Amino acid sequence: MTNDAHSGTPRSRPPTTTRRSVAARGARLFRTIQSRLLVLTLSVLLPAIAAAMLLILDVYHLAQRRAEEQMVATARALALAVDRQFGQYEAALRALGTSPHLAEGAFDRFHSQASRLTSADTWVLLLDMESRQLVNTRVAYGTPLPVTPHSAAERAALTSGRVYVCDLFVGPVAHEPVFCVSVPAVTDAGTRFDLSFGIHPRALDPLLAEQKLPPGWYGSILDASGTVVARNADGERFLGRKATPDVLAGLAVRPEGVHESVSLNGVETLVSYARSPVHGWSVVVAAPRTDVFARPMRNIWSGLATALLLIASGVVLSLLTARSIRRPVRAMAGYARLAAAGRPFSAARTGLAEIDETAAGLGAIAREARHQERQVRLIADSVPLLISHVGPDLRYRFVNRAYREWHRRDDDQMVGRTVEEILGAAGYELIRDKLDEVLAGRPVAYERWMPFADGRRRYVRVHYEPHRTEEGGMDGFFATVADLTERRHAEERQELLAREVDHRAKNLLAVVQSVIRLTRAPTLEQFMAALEGRLAALARAHTLLASSRWNGGGLEEIVRQELAPFPDDRVGAAGPAVVLSPDAVQPIAMVLHELTTNAAKYGALSTAEGTLAVSWSRRPHDLALELYWTEEGGPAVVPPVRSGFGSAVLETSIRHQLDGSVRLEWRPEGLRATIVVPRSHLVGGDEAPAETPLLAL
Repeated sequence: MTNDAHSGTPRSRPPTTTRRSVAARGARLFRTIQSRLLVLTLSVLLPAIAAAMLLILDVYHLAQRRAEEQMVATARALALAVDRQFGQYEAALRALGTSPHLAEGAFDRFHSQASRLTSADTWVLLLDMESRQLVNTRVAYGTPLPVTPHSAAERAALTSGRVYVCDLFVGPVAHEPVFCVSVPAVTDAGTRFDLSFGIHPRALDPLLAEQKLPPGWYGSILDASGTVVARNADGERFLGRKATPDVLAGLAVRPEGVHESVSLNGVETLVSYARSPVHGWSVVVAAPRTDVFARPMRNIWSGLATALLLIASGVVLSLLTARSIRRPVRAMAGYARLAAAGRPFSAARTGLAEIDETAAGLGAIAREARHQERQVRLIADSVPLLISHVGPDLRYRFVNRAYREWHRRDDDQMVGRTVEEILGAAGYELIRDKLDEVLAGRPVAYERWMPFADGRRRYVRVHYEPHRTEEGGMDGFFATVADLTERRHAEERQELLAREVDHRAKNLLAVVQSVIRLTRAPTLEQFMAALEGRLAALARAHTLLASSRWNGGGLEEIVRQELAPFPDDRVGAAGPAVVLSPDAVQPIAMVLHELTTNAAKYGALSTAEGTLAVSWSRRPHDLALELYWTEEGGPAVVPPVRSGFGSAVLETSIRHQLDGSVRLEWRPEGLRATIVVPRSHLVGGDEAPAETPLLAL
């Protein structure tokens, strides 16, 4: 996830969100130039490489079929050679069966004659039909010979006059594995004999040698039971062992075939087999798979290597091409960002005509946008209104000169900051509901008092106008602020003066009546003198009120002038020297006048026993003025049911004009008022703190 400068630390997301983010990153990756060029390169290379690989595989399968056909042909030829060899043994035996010595029963001479037909690996045996050996050229004539029972198959073949080739067995005279080829011999007298060649397996080795099998190939001759009788390699080791089960299974269902197998010595092979069509023996030819498919596999690996080389070359070329394109594109993206930010740039030539033309167009657009932006800013800065543009995240995007000057901040100190950061928490709370309304898409206009950070207030008129995108979505709002403080004060003063004109005569008459009633003197002359003096003091108070409204004045003088018409034993004033600022003299004088009038009409000064005390001091923690008005001894005080002119004067003068506070305590024994005036309305002594900007949009 991406965080901007004002977002929080991202929390862990559920797996579904993580998978979506991974899918999104994959989609973004596919949009790059590099990925597109890679796809283009692979889309061209892969079909061609696939076609080449299919051709190589076809050649491989063709070579495999040819190898299989060659092996089957070799096995078939070897099987025919075995049949031919057995046919030669049969022909020799049948010729020997016509010997006159056999008809005469001269077995010694027959032994001598038969011995001339044998070799080191063959010998002749003559058996009667009771399986008794009569002649065995392997031993000297007259040597006792064993009885060799005929098998049922052998007896059936001899009886029918057919040749019989027996399976491998251990000869009772040779005492080693041998096999035989037998034919029936019948004399003229009708006597039947079993005439056989006893053959050592070595006799078949020349047949295997004649086939000239390639190095590493295996050739085996199996008897009818599937037992190895001869083998071109390690013959003695495998003599008498059964062929592998897959070969035996294949021979059981078909006379010849080829398939992949594992030889008796554990080598993966391609094996072919063929059964002798005459005598039922079989031949197996096996070759290691690595030998048979070596050349086709080399072709496949060469093809794969070539394909990989082509792919790698294509990828490298596409990456180099992508880099040569990506750099200009990224440079153009940088130009676009500069243009969007309104910053000037000089586009360097990249060597790509399209990119250079686009960059030049962006430069022209950026210059025009900056020109228009300067015009808009000049217009906005020339307007005596506070103008700003706020985004949907409540961060300032634009402020005009009046706005900056009012808040006494530079542009970079405001743009990008939130409304709450600029206004503070208190100011933000005042307008939060208005912000929610404009962000909901509704225009907002209102007037209200807004506070400064130091407590001062200004009266403003604010208008919010929603800013919508071309698609209709919210993109923040525009705000204009007009300062109506002076006009508001003028209006309030006009209203106050209008009401004061109506009440002034009544109040003044009440004060005069109270002065007359409270004035005491032993003689009429003294009474008139005292009355005239107090009325003159009242006139001076009004004169001072009018003048101090513009020039300022001492608080003690204002208080004493307001209290001058009353006896000293009934009123009192005490406090340090305090000078009010020009804008505070009139409000304080009016407040004291209204309090005095109220005391004379209804309060402590309306009776002969009541007293009034006025005191003031400076608070130590903020140097604000605190003025205490305390009445006692007058008529019982009842809180007013409604607010009159005096209450309006207090509210308008102290709260609005001076940003101060008034607390009225309607005690039964008399009114007590506490008035607080900020030190910014006092002059002399400690300097008031510097004024802070108005909190407003």
